[in-house]
Amino acid sequence: MMKSQLTSDAFQPRWYFTALVATVLLLALPSEQLAAQEVTTLGGGPVISDGNFFGFQDGNTQDQSQFESPHGLAVSSNGSLFVADSANGAIRQIDVNGGQTMTVVTNLLSPHDVTFDPTGNLYVAETGAGRIARINFFLGSVFDVVTGLDRPSAMTFDSATNLYVTEFSGRLVKVTSAGEGTTVRNDLKSPSGIAILPSGLIAVSETTAHSVRILNPITTSTVQTIGSGNPGYRDGQSQQALFNGPQHLTVDAQGTLIVADAGNHRLRRIDGAGIVTTLAGIPPENWESCNLCFPGWADGTVDIAELRSPTGVAYDANLDTVYFSETHHHLIRQISNLSLIATTGGT
Repeated sequence: MMKSQLTSDAFQPRWYFTALVATVLLLALPSEQLAAQEVTTLGGGPVISDGNFFGFQDGNTQDQSQFESPHGLAVSSNGSLFVADSANGAIRQIDVNGGQTMTVVTNLLSPHDVTFDPTGNLYVAETGAGRIARINFFLGSVFDVVTGLDRPSAMTFDSATNLYVTEFSGRLVKVTSAGEGTTVRNDLKSPSGIAILPSGLIAVSETTAHSVRILNPITTSTVQTIGSGNPGYRDGQSQQALFNGPQHLTVDAQGTLIVADAGNHRLRRIDGAGIVTTLAGIPPENWESCNLCFPGWADGTVDIAELRSPTGVAYDANLDTVYFSETHHHLIRQISNLSLIATTGGT
């Protein structure tokens, strides 16, 4: 039985009831807000009554697809979403327009991130194998690009096709198009996400330092650190803001940095001035499942949607949509019309 058909008294997913409430609330909103503030689930979760949230299944994305601990995400030039399905050891492809999920390659060791180079080639950071590999879509296989890494966690390309890779051990590595590798920094605190800002500076999330560091790739110096270094939740100026175990990063059309703030169960934004706001996720006292316990799985506006352990994040400029993965509920979710969203989530 498909997930969309699971509406009997024996099985009503929590998001089904939340969606009904959200629909009523949305009717009272202005049309611009109505378009702007929706969090929806693309795929993942149980496909049968009382079934597991995790699994390994292709097919209709909304009704049949299952993932297990999905991490990094990347959007292709044609709008397909690629997922590093870590515990399944696979790279998955979601045809967003066609509503179908398929497996691209399997038998990987804990893939943690995926990214595209400027010419459209897809790469995977295979944490368990200590390598970066390029994926051949026609053969369904991978080819080594960089080996001998210490648990690569995230990666990105700059406009000059230099590849930047973070390692959980604390190193940031630059690999040129000629294959020459150099260490940019080796003092990072469990880096788990990386993104190139419009200025050319590099943003790196430091999970155990609960902060986001902005680096100059030429001088390798730290330009700015956002977050106090202590775990917690607080919006505001760079030194006053608090994160809790930030994970992957992406940049939207306005150049705003989006952070998967896993420990706070929220998505956060950092603007060019270093000011931190909340994009989605709500305070613990508003979690539906239990007061001050853990958030559940609830779609709806950014004011009521519940997120749990968001990890991967990617932005599609053509659709003005941010995608994010959740490792706890093994979900792929999205927020559309990102540029219209007021910073009202997580108040």
